[in-house]
Amino acid sequence: MRLIPSILVLVLFLGLVSVIEASAQGRTLTMVVQMTPQSGSELAFEAALRDHMEFRQIQGDTWEWNVYQTVIGDRAGSYALRSNNHAWADFDSYMEADASQAMASHFLTTVAPLAKESHSSIETSQEGLQNLPENMADMRVFAVVRAHLDASAQPQVQESLQAYHEALVEAGIHYTILFPMVGGDDGPTMTIVTLAENFAGLEEPSPSMEEILMETHGEDGVQEVVQGFLDAVESYRSSIVVLRPDLSGLDGN
Repeated sequence: MRLIPSILVLVLFLGLVSVIEASAQGRTLTMVVQMTPQSGSELAFEAALRDHMEFRQIQGDTWEWNVYQTVIGDRAGSYALRSNNHAWADFDSYMEADASQAMASHFLTTVAPLAKESHSSIETSQEGLQNLPENMADMRVFAVVRAHLDASAQPQVQESLQAYHEALVEAGIHYTILFPMVGGDDGPTMTIVTLAENFAGLEEPSPSMEEILMETHGEDGVQEVVQGFLDAVESYRSSIVVLRPDLSGLDGN
């Protein structure tokens, strides 16, 4: 599965771009709650989480939440609740809604006691740094690479970013870039997520992204750009995440 290290190259460059220099605008925000069940309580945790998601629907929750489980790699065994496509004003109306307190109390008394750790954050994406499928509901498997970057690193050539984006699009790779806005890891980080309908969708396409870049940049040009990205990375972690429709209330989808 050479796709993950191939896409990491794009992550490294993105980490050098001053992404947060312009505040997230439009409906680009995602609310995330990451949780890890206590050892031995995984089944009880899932049952409580399923009940809680049903409770939210009964309460008329106006946000759509999906539940994901990390099955391989970094944070394996953890779960994430994600609600996408928000603007900052949405948080005001959501917190002020009559059902918000009831939903929060239900979560704290049912799901939270079964989690050994939890973490909430807000992430953002940018329109020009993603290639989303027409139907996001078909996406069930996700390859995730999270990179920690050298805060002093500077971008080499802005045009290189567009070159990688165009190569990903031409290769038919669906992806998005996520940047922490609130509650992220220490230091500059960003995450690239490759979206697929199943595990087979994570296979390297043909022609590969490297082959596409070789045609446009030549061997020397590609090596120079890639090395600059690698020099900017302090560390990175990868994982495979799957959508859990049964926990998200999407069983019929």
